This record gives sequence, structure tokens and C-alpha cells, in this order.
Amino acid sequence: MTVRTDGAAGAAVMKVAGADFVLVREGMTEFYAPDPERFSEGGLPTKDSPVAFAPNADVNRSVLVLFHRVHPIETFGDVFCGVGARTLRLHEEAGLKRAVLSDVNPVACRVAVINVRRAGVPAEVLCADAFAVMATREFDAVDLDVHGSPVPFGQAAFRAVRRGFVHLTATDLASVRTGAVRRKYL
Repeated sequence: MTVRTDGAAGAAVMKVAGADFVLVREGMTEFYAPDPERFSEGGLPTKDSPVAFAPNADVNRSVLVLFHRVHPIETFGDVFCGVGARTLRLHEEAGLKRAVLSDVNPVACRVAVINVRRAGVPAEVLCADAFAVMATREFDAVDLDVHGSPVPFGQAAFRAVRRGFVHLTATDLASVRTGAVRRKYL
């Protein structure tokens, strides 16, 4: 991921709700995200980050793009969208046709709207609960990139997918590390 500091092709820095968002490039896609210099530590978002965005998850997002180049989809549910990085990259790099993005964080929703409009992505951005979105929509793929375990959302995600894919990302690394498993279950 590179952070753009020049003003070419739009402002390199924008303010939303008093927080700075910078134009970053990941893969072939540019989008606004919280300034990684200020709002991340070790590639993970800090507690004061206005929106959940992990710069070090770029490899995870790249794998998602590669997967959907081989297994194309038309509709995508990005139900914990943050800034919308997954949707933006799928549209730009894998030919995604339509998406529904949602987040309960109003700042995330505002930034996601700016990002999808800027990129020309046919998308609907909802400031809504993931369960509500998955209960009322059908997708070719749903992405669960939730802070903590995605397990509580699995059943709703599988119901929302028709002949497609559910992508699970666990950011609660403590629960999946070998030492934690041994302490809890052995």
C-alpha cells in the first residue's frame, strides 16, 4: 500500500468528521482510508482510528481479488465495509458488477460513499447492522471481516448467499493462536 502525498487526480487528504483520510493505493485501486501514519500501529488500526481499516490486511484483500478473478461474482455483500476497500478492489481488479456495503459506524459509511462514488462502483451504502442487511438481501458472495470472531455472523451470511461464497476473516488473533488453543481447550 502506498500513501499519496501529491494532489494529482483529487485531493490527497480529506477530512470527514474531523479526522484526516488520505488517498492510498492498494493493488490497482486508490481509495481514502485513515492515515496509516496516525491511525495504525504495526499495520493494525489503533483505538482512536475513526474507521476500522487494517493496512496490513492488504494481502488478505489481494487474495480475495485473485480468488474472484477465477470465480467471478456479480453481487457482493460487504457487511462490515469500513472504507469499502474490498468492494473497491473487487470492482477495479476483478470486475465486480454490484455491491451492498454496510457498517454501523456513520463515519465509515460517509467515507465508503465517497470512495464508491469516486470509483464509479454501482453500489448501495447502508449505515446498518450486518444481520439486518444479510436478512434482507441475496448475494453471490458475502465478506465477514469483523473485529473479533466472524462465527456469530456465519449462519446469517450463509443464508444471504445463493450458490456462492462466504469469506471469513478473523482479526481476533488471540483466539486462533496455538498457545491460546492449548490454554483454553487442552
